[in-house]
Order: sequence, then structure tokens, then C-alpha cells
Amino acid sequence: MKRLFVLTGMFLILFFTGCEENQLTQPDATLDKVSDIPSGDWIKICCPVLDPTHGMCSINGRVNYKITRITGAYPTPVVQKSAKIKLMLDMDAILCDLKKPIARWIISGHSEDEFVFTDDGIKSIAKTYKISKRNDILLRVVYEVSTSGVTINKLYLRRIG
Repeated sequence: MKRLFVLTGMFLILFFTGCEENQLTQPDATLDKVSDIPSGDWIKICCPVLDPTHGMCSINGRVNYKITRITGAYPTPVVQKSAKIKLMLDMDAILCDLKKPIARWIISGHSEDEFVFTDDGIKSIAKTYKISKRNDILLRVVYEVSTSGVTINKLYLRRIG
């Protein structure tokens, strides 16, 4: 008789445990790679560029960036992890003529962009910056935003017009 009660009790425990509804119907938010995006850093710029007017020049400076995740603004689908983020870029650099070291022009600019970012994805963002005391060229920078941060993909000078 004692075995019957023990077996019945074990059967009921297994029955109720097995029939309990699974609590994890949504993906775990802590596994979301999009939430691991770094909040900010800077990129050093030190490279030669071809100035269409003056020949070879160099750009020296840095780009500060800050990434902010906008919560509650964009629903996250169950199938694909995504988030709406805000990217702030601050350019602070100098364009130097290699033939005339005294010739220097300041490159500065600030931008803020919002876009939907998916994990394992890369977003390309192109920005154009004005160069002080130069109304003939602009600096064009193509950034790549990923879960590991922001990098510069292309950087070149182009003529206006």
C-alpha cells in the first residue's frame, strides 16, 4: 500500500511538471548581440589623400562616435533580433598639403543618425564634411557600423560641382 501511494505521488508530480506550460516562449533578450553594441569610442585618422587641386595631402585627426540604443521605439521581431540605434559622429581633423606644410585646413562636423540595426549585420553610412577655407573640395567618409563598433571603410576628397 505504501508503494502505491509513493508511485501515485511520483506520477502526479511528473504529470503536473510535464504538463506545465513552458515559460520561455520568447527569445532571451540577454542573448541579443544588438544589445552588446559598444556605447562609444574614437577612430584615429592619419592617412594620405589625393587633393584634386593641390596634389598629395594628408589627413590627421580623429572621429569620436557614440552609439545609443533607443528602447521602446521599435518593436523587436521574434524571428530576427533588431534594435533602433542612434549614432553620433564628431569629426575633428586637419588637412595638410604635403608640398607646403604651412597650408592647413580644418575639417570638422557633427552628425546624428537613427536607423534599425540587426545583429550580424553591417550598416554603411556615408558622410560629407566641409573643409574650412576651401570651397572647391569636400571630404567624403564611408563608415561601417557593426556589433563591434564603427570603422572607416573609405575616405577621399572630391570636387564640389
